[in-house]
Amino acid sequence: MRILSSLTLVAAMAATALPAVADTMKYYPYPTHVNYCPAGLQPISMGGVICCGKPNTHVTYREMMRHPAPATHTHYVALDKGEVTPSHVCEEGEKGC
Repeated sequence: MRILSSLTLVAAMAATALPAVADTMKYYPYPTHVNYCPAGLQPISMGGVICCGKPNTHVTYREMMRHPAPATHTHYVALDKGEVTPSHVCEEGEKGC
């Protein structure tokens, strides 16, 4: 009997927490040229799964995940084969050289 009341309590707590989780989940529009969803719905990405629904954001998942900083490219200058340029001169016994 005690197990049954515990299971009932857990089920009631899960049922009250479910709407709160559903409200915080983001539904991203999925860009596609065809729409096989019923009328009034469109393809969305929800937790990595593509399904039919109504998006609650205006950006796609890929746009949201894109890093805001532009990529920078570093160019290195090639040295002559015989040329050696030390970064700094270490004193004898200096740690880390």
